[in-house]
Amino acid sequence: MLHLFYLLALLILLVVLLLQAAFVGRVSAHALLVKSEPAIEEVLDDPPEQVVAWFSEELDSGFSTMRVFDEEGRQVDNGDGRVDLNDLEHKSLIVTLPAPLPAGSYTAGWPVVGTEDGDPTEGEFLFGVGAGTVLGQAVSQPETSSSPSIWLLAGVTAALLAGALVVVLGRRRRAAQLEKQLASQS
Repeated sequence: MLHLFYLLALLILLVVLLLQAAFVGRVSAHALLVKSEPAIEEVLDDPPEQVVAWFSEELDSGFSTMRVFDEEGRQVDNGDGRVDLNDLEHKSLIVTLPAPLPAGSYTAGWPVVGTEDGDPTEGEFLFGVGAGTVLGQAVSQPETSSSPSIWLLAGVTAALLAGALVVVLGRRRRAAQLEKQLASQS
C-alpha cells in the first residue's frame, strides 16, 4: 500500500515536470523589436508626429505600451502609447508626440507582453530630432511586473509539490504507526 503512494507522488511530480517543460518551450519565444519609425538611432531633421515599433509576435493590448522620454527623463509623449489596433496582426505599438517636439535626443521605451508566450519583455531605443543632434544615453525605464501566467504556473507547481510531499509523508507516518501497533500486539 505504501508503494502505491510513492508511485502516486512520483506520477504527480512527473506530470508537473512535463507541464513545466511544455510551458518553458513556449516561453522561449519573446516579443522582440523588428523595426521602428523613427529607426533606431536615427536623427531626423523634422520632429515625428508619432513613434511606431513593430514586434515579432502579436502583443497583448492590456499589458503593452510605449512611452517617449527626453534627455532629462521627462515623459514627452501624449500619454497614449498602445497596441496599434489598426495593425491587423496587433504586432505594433504606437505613441503620438506633441507638436512641436524640440530638437534633442529621445528614448522610446516599452514593456510588452506577447500573446504567444505571455512573457513580458521590455526595451528601448534612441532617436534624435534636429540636424547635428548627438544622441545621448538611453533613459532607464521603470520596471514592469512579471507576467501573471508565470506566477500562476509557479504557484500551481509549488502547491502540487507540497501536496505530493504531504501525501507521501503522511502515508509514511501512518505506516510507521501501524507497524508500532502490530509490533506491540505481537
